[in-house]
Amino acid sequence: MAKKIVALSISLILGVAIIPVNYVHAETVNSLQQQKDAITNDKNKASQDLEGVKDQIDAKNSELSQTEQSVNSYQGKIDDLQSQINSIQGNLTKVQKDIDAKKQDIEKKTKEKEEKEKLLASRLRNMYKSNYEGELFLVLLQSRNVGDFISKFMAVSKIIETDKNTIEEVDKAKKALSSEQADLEEKQSVLDDQKKQVLTKQQEVVDAQKVYVDEKNKLEADKSSLQNLKDQKQKMYNELASREQDIQKQLDNAIANLNKGNTGNVGSSNSQGFVRPTSGPVTCPFGPRIHPVTGKPSNHTGVDLGASLGTPIVAAKDGTVVAAETNSIYGNMVVINHGNSQQTMYGHTRNYIVSVGQQVKQGQVIAYVGSTGLSSGPHLHFEIRINGVPVNPANYLSL
Repeated sequence: MAKKIVALSISLILGVAIIPVNYVHAETVNSLQQQKDAITNDKNKASQDLEGVKDQIDAKNSELSQTEQSVNSYQGKIDDLQSQINSIQGNLTKVQKDIDAKKQDIEKKTKEKEEKEKLLASRLRNMYKSNYEGELFLVLLQSRNVGDFISKFMAVSKIIETDKNTIEEVDKAKKALSSEQADLEEKQSVLDDQKKQVLTKQQEVVDAQKVYVDEKNKLEADKSSLQNLKDQKQKMYNELASREQDIQKQLDNAIANLNKGNTGNVGSSNSQGFVRPTSGPVTCPFGPRIHPVTGKPSNHTGVDLGASLGTPIVAAKDGTVVAAETNSIYGNMVVINHGNSQQTMYGHTRNYIVSVGQQVKQGQVIAYVGSTGLSSGPHLHFEIRINGVPVNPANYLSL
């Protein structure tokens, strides 16, 4: 009995000597984990922001594509409009030639009319100044014979006919000149209208091109601005990811130091292949007991390890997380399936950092010691289950 008391005293003395070191390691791990969680949250937010900017860029690309389609579509209308302008300009050239030719023809006919008017006026003046009828009668009386009379009469008649034709030609020339002048004025009016149409359509082309070019330039500027924002977000995300990796390395080293310094040999494997999930002494063994909260007899299906709040909890063996949830008795709990009908359960955790379906490695931090659920203080309730039945963990690892 004395030896047991001495051994127990030595164990307690050694345990007290080591606890502060473990506590420092645990606090370091806890601090690093909190830093990592904060960085991970920032990284996830940066990732969401980055995806949001990418979505905006995609939307701008879509708008730009639609605008380019509109530009291309309107370019077809512009080409049609230019074709109309070319047609009008071609027609203008033709009309202008017709007008020039008509002007020349009018000038020619005007001269002819003026010459005939002068000739007719001259003959009329001569007839007025002289006794035209008397002279004509005298000419006829002086005929040598009937044939000569007829010949002279025919000549006189021809002169009269010529004068008559001249008068008619002058009248026709006046009417033709008046008609062609009206036609010229009409063509000139049409020409002026077509010139106005050309100017209007040309302005439409200029305005349309400006609208779409301005819109395209604006979208290009927006896209460039978003691309710069995306680059900034990407840089921020990369920096956070790099910091997260650095913290993870420090965390891994801190956990390794914690495992080395634990009195309970956290992380050290035994013949069964399990490792101790956290530090601290066994405060309640496997088997019958009086429940510390209810005060009633009960069967303890695991062991309680008394560790400080926030001490890391590691997976006792490689496996797959099959439960990560809140239980009314065990609080925040994790269950890991290790295959070969073996499972481990970790209860009363402050929080867990794994999810259902996640593959975990032996020694990987999965949660932190807490006092959730039906608990009397910070500790880990740890179970090993074979074929779903809780067994004494002390038979499978060193406690």
